[in-house]
Amino acid sequence: MILSILQDIPFTGPTWFVLILLGVFVVIFARASANSKSRISWEDLVLDSSTDKTSPYKLGYLVGVIISTWTIVTYVDKSVLTYDTFGLYLTYLLGGAGWSSFIKSKNDTSSQ
Repeated sequence: MILSILQDIPFTGPTWFVLILLGVFVVIFARASANSKSRISWEDLVLDSSTDKTSPYKLGYLVGVIISTWTIVTYVDKSVLTYDTFGLYLTYLLGGAGWSSFIKSKNDTSSQ
């Protein structure tokens, strides 16, 4: 019965992969944030560390990572992934993380 329900859902393999991957991260974050000694908190994913308000950049980056990962997995599934596309994906991932680190370090040095 469960198998027939799952077969009726119009998700492809890449969509299932990304959903399961997101589920794994949710479980990891839930366990880490439940521990009072852990430095991981859900709010860090979307809040600006200096103002404690929602950061449109962090939120956009998070949504972009989810959508771009799904796109890359779909390209791999269809065997149409090129080095250029994968390079752009990696550049997006590293560029976003690098920019966030740069802004954080800039804010830390300007407050001294």
